[in-house]
Amino acid sequence: MNTSRLLPNVAATRRGRLAAREYMNNSTAIYHHEVVDSSYVPRLYSRETHERFAYIAETTYSILSKVMREYLENPSYRHVYDLDPRLVELICCRAATTRCCRLRAWTCS
Repeated sequence: MNTSRLLPNVAATRRGRLAAREYMNNSTAIYHHEVVDSSYVPRLYSRETHERFAYIAETTYSILSKVMREYLENPSYRHVYDLDPRLVELICCRAATTRCCRLRAWTCS
């Protein structure tokens, strides 16, 4: 096995750590007037990567919201998940209570 591919380029790794530290020194990662120390190299994403992650998160949230709404509003859809009936009752009861509390807060304000 060729181990040279497994060993990092030490100089490049050091340069990367120094660049990351410089970035952190000029960032908003400050707590009690000190730059936050970390034991990892922070993930620094380009705008394109950040936008892609945002798109993935928003799409996932949209899909899951639709699935949860369908689960709560359509009893015939619930059989797909084969959950214990007590858990189904708890989920539906909790959702109804949350909706009721939100409606009450909205109508009382």
